[in-house]
Amino acid sequence: MEVSAASLAGDVAEREELKVVEGKEGWLFLTHDTNHVMHQHTGRLRFTQRQLEDWRRVLETRVAWLGRRQIPYLFVVPPNPHAVYPEYLPDDVVTVAERPVLQLIRHLDEQGSQARIVYPLEELVAHKEHDLVYIKTDSHWNELGAFIAYERLMREVSRVMPVREIRREQLFVSRSEQPGDLGGKMQPVRSSTQVFVDVRGWKAHYALDNRVRVTGRRIEYRCRLAPDVTCLVHGDSFVEKVLHVLAESFGRTIFCQMPSLDFQVVRQVRPDVVIGMQNERFLLEVPYDSTAPTQAELAAAKQVEGKVYGPRTHTATPRVDSFD
Repeated sequence: MEVSAASLAGDVAEREELKVVEGKEGWLFLTHDTNHVMHQHTGRLRFTQRQLEDWRRVLETRVAWLGRRQIPYLFVVPPNPHAVYPEYLPDDVVTVAERPVLQLIRHLDEQGSQARIVYPLEELVAHKEHDLVYIKTDSHWNELGAFIAYERLMREVSRVMPVREIRREQLFVSRSEQPGDLGGKMQPVRSSTQVFVDVRGWKAHYALDNRVRVTGRRIEYRCRLAPDVTCLVHGDSFVEKVLHVLAESFGRTIFCQMPSLDFQVVRQVRPDVVIGMQNERFLLEVPYDSTAPTQAELAAAKQVEGKVYGPRTHTATPRVDSFD
């Protein structure tokens, strides 16, 4: 039976402490969160027709508004780990064939929309046979998984403009045992292998970082070895694992941590390409760009509240630190 997000709110409130479900072979999965990820995955929660139409309007407005300025727009949806590793879910969790993200992809296709979604599930599932692409004790992909999605994204971007495309042979892969955001909720704390990728001979460097916490953060990079192309990225915490590689691919890379597209920032930085990135489970809340706070407004509010990070803890690579 399908239910609405509103009707599930009480369920989350009652089971607030149970944010993690233990799967097989040490895998932990997010559950009972405000986005009802498990209900999305099992088909209990789906998009309404109104939500599908609203998402289409948001994406088509972005494509059209940017298109009038000859700026291509790509919208990337990182899959939930539940979709990439369903075999490790508990036996009583049954994966449905059409989750909300797939509803939206089908809706855009049926409506003949110019908006489209880059959903790299197939590439991630193919690569997981060779190495981990998500973290067993975390709700995010690891940096290798993010790089697999980066390869798909660069194939799209390189069709319309020059980029410095990082190849796998340029990567240095390392591993470390860390808890992750789900492992840290366990008692005792549970750790697992995290996979990191570094680009040999980093060329990108920080140009700006406002250091505000989470939504409203703005980071800028420069890379003299990359083509003179400006890329604006807006999105959520999944960007963290790929931003340091994107920074190597464009002469200028700007990241705004926010689900909506800030048209003021577009006017200010005049990007050559805009990339949106929003995790599958967050799609349930449609980001209405026209009424959303701007990046500057979000950052100003965080600074007033003192919600800022201290100085950066490393300078060896352009990898983001203190990223919630």
